[in-house]
Amino acid sequence: MNTITELTEYALCELASEYEAREIRSLCTRIFTDILSYTNIDIHIRKNEILDRTFVLEFKNIVRELKTAKPIQYILGQTVFDDRILKVDPNVLIPRPETEELVRLTDLHCRPGLSLLDAGTGSGCIAIALAKRNPLMKITAADICPHALEIARENALSNEVDIDVLERDILNFDTYAWPFFDIIVSNPPYVRESEKPGIHPRVKDFEPPKALFVPDENPLLFYKCIGELGLAQLNPCGLLFFEINEALGKETAALLSDMGYVGVEIKKDLFDRERFVKAVRKN
Repeated sequence: MNTITELTEYALCELASEYEAREIRSLCTRIFTDILSYTNIDIHIRKNEILDRTFVLEFKNIVRELKTAKPIQYILGQTVFDDRILKVDPNVLIPRPETEELVRLTDLHCRPGLSLLDAGTGSGCIAIALAKRNPLMKITAADICPHALEIARENALSNEVDIDVLERDILNFDTYAWPFFDIIVSNPPYVRESEKPGIHPRVKDFEPPKALFVPDENPLLFYKCIGELGLAQLNPCGLLFFEINEALGKETAALLSDMGYVGVEIKKDLFDRERFVKAVRKN
């Protein structure tokens, strides 16, 4: 068992109870590309070559970890977001495709010279993606978790972008001095505790719960606090962009309207789910 073909068959057998065959093949491709630096073409034309024993042992160890439902991103220590390689570990959420959509939505309104805050940055994925797309903007990333901020700093350095990284408790934003911003973007915690039973173990058992879950009795607390931060620190006509719980789109939009924001819009993702909200601070 020391070729790509044989290792793939091994994974298909070992992980059959945890993943579909298509997912297993995708995971194998990810391992071969990340660790061996193979392209998809390499994987095909070298599928029967004898692999180094050290890699074979590493592959088997990865499969063993995958059987526990641990996400491949945490096993490999990295992921790809907006075509950028980012370091991740269990202290930060794994960036998801819908958050890439949030980046693209926000990017439509970015301009040289504008300032932007990524509130609750985690791995720094949003701030770094927008900084890479808009090198002439002033971008700040804030989070309560010191370890997450270290990850964000490392990711900014490895992706060669310049962002300010601040340790801030967004729920107590008014205890800090802030600059003014033209745009605030955030993917805050929004999964209600009552929704936890429906969340896959790969998420609820491994990703940081404080970055995922909110109490049922106050599911919009982060949106309210960040909305209040926006009222205090957004420049006139400044923009607010959120990723949201698809079950709470109307409630989130109503909250922002009641706070005095105008032009509040719910945006759908590629799967036609209500996933984002845009709002404008009045003059």
